[in-house]
Amino acid sequence: MDPSRPAGGRAGRWRAVALLGALTTLLKLWIVLCPGEHLAERWVLAEELHKGNIAQEVLDGPVLPLLDYHHVPNAGGTLVVGLLAVPAFLFFGPTLFAVRLVPIAFNLAAVVLLFLVLDRVASRRAAWIGGLFLAVATPGYALIAVTSEGSHTENNATTLLAVWLYFILRTDPDGPASRAPRRLATSALLGLVAGFALYFGYMAGIALLALALFELVCDPRCFLRPAFATFLLGFAAGFAPWIAFNATNEFAGTKLYGTSAAELLAFGRVASKAGSNLVSLVASYLPSSFFFVDVPGVPRAVLDWTYALALVALVGLGVRTLAIAARRARAEAGTWRAACLRDPRLALLAYLPVFLVAYALVDMQQAWLRIEIAHGGRYVTPLFPFLVMLAAIGADRLWERGVVRWTARALVALGLVGSVAVGDLGRAGEGFRAPGTSREELARWLAWRFKTDEARTERIVRELEVRGPPEVLDGVVFTFAETLKWRLQQIDQGRSPRPGAREELVSALAHLRATAPEELRLYCDPPVPGERLYRYDERALFRRDHAAGGLGRPAPEAAR
Repeated sequence: MDPSRPAGGRAGRWRAVALLGALTTLLKLWIVLCPGEHLAERWVLAEELHKGNIAQEVLDGPVLPLLDYHHVPNAGGTLVVGLLAVPAFLFFGPTLFAVRLVPIAFNLAAVVLLFLVLDRVASRRAAWIGGLFLAVATPGYALIAVTSEGSHTENNATTLLAVWLYFILRTDPDGPASRAPRRLATSALLGLVAGFALYFGYMAGIALLALALFELVCDPRCFLRPAFATFLLGFAAGFAPWIAFNATNEFAGTKLYGTSAAELLAFGRVASKAGSNLVSLVASYLPSSFFFVDVPGVPRAVLDWTYALALVALVGLGVRTLAIAARRARAEAGTWRAACLRDPRLALLAYLPVFLVAYALVDMQQAWLRIEIAHGGRYVTPLFPFLVMLAAIGADRLWERGVVRWTARALVALGLVGSVAVGDLGRAGEGFRAPGTSREELARWLAWRFKTDEARTERIVRELEVRGPPEVLDGVVFTFAETLKWRLQQIDQGRSPRPGAREELVSALAHLRATAPEELRLYCDPPVPGERLYRYDERALFRRDHAAGGLGRPAPEAAR
């Protein structure tokens, strides 16, 4: 069979898509509506509430330009998922369920797109196998897939959309040099999706780089083709939000968690850790990211490793299948370049080495060797769909062998049981009732992001004065001040080597005092020696202690 042509008709394709979509969505709704203990860790929930706060800010009238609401500067998806939660808020109210409907929709799109990719370049059976693997993915993947992070698993949908569009172009019977309007339009759409995917989250860059390298090998003149010009136009449009955000935020998006690209890729340091990073990926991080929960008599580690070994075995079969196909295509076509053109599936092989190089060389200072919560495995979730596609191709090729068929079925069964196990029927309905916004988290995020940005601080205070209610402004000014005082304490304890940091914070606190309404300026007084820090819900206690002149007293142990 020509690998570029799917088996089966359109009707069968969309029936399969509907069934897989229903299956994965029901599983994710089960996890959200009956949340188990692993779903909402404190810092994870704080990120999700920020997305709900974005939706509520849109409905109430934002105090800042929308682009400023990126949770972190390097992930535009943290804003996008918040904006997409607005319709869900209008329909379901400001609930956590409404917030999580957005990542559930992204997961649905990822499953559908993975099926369509395999259906186009492999076979209908491979598409079914891969679609099932992703639809009933491991509990670790499922828990992250229902979490509104605006990155990682949500980015898989935009990445797979780019991959699907790429394969539409790669399987175009008119060939790469065609100037047909349809091809030019598809190239422009691919550029738009690729640019937006990269703005959404930088992990998409691994897939885009892999496809670019493959294309360069297949067709060295690809960057001189007419279609590439339309691709660039589309890419510029899709990437425009990144440019707009960074142009007004000192290009903060060029850093990852405050670390510049040069620091991340400092050769001496990262080269010394490259080997250990790869060992940790294979020996610990990947299997631990599957995050199966313990069942009676079977420790979690056994389930993690059973799934990992079975998946890796099928991935190995997929790589072998494509390697054999590549050699056969070369023998028939005469060159490796022609072989790539004949079998577009070979592009899937490019992702794995690019991911491994990126993983080995980018020093994120993460605790790779141990995952305490499911969301600690989020950095490997972009790899999972590509492993699934290779595994599906391998299983499809040798489906008639009983061991392969039963290995594939075991992966589906393990994923299904594991996903069901992380829900808790005893907490049915809690996911629907939980609030999806938090004034405390909004205040904390505003203070964290803009504590020394005097222009934005002034705008926030003025807008909140106009919009109300007064307790929102009270909480924001209080949290800003306590955050600045905390940072000053850190500096006084020798925990900030950056020159001029203390002066910057003192100036910011003085500016906040001058900007805040008179009744809130007591929050912004310069800290006294030994002053304790107060939590958001201790504002009344702060006022009482301030009136009694007792801010310098040590905090009771229970209040720390």
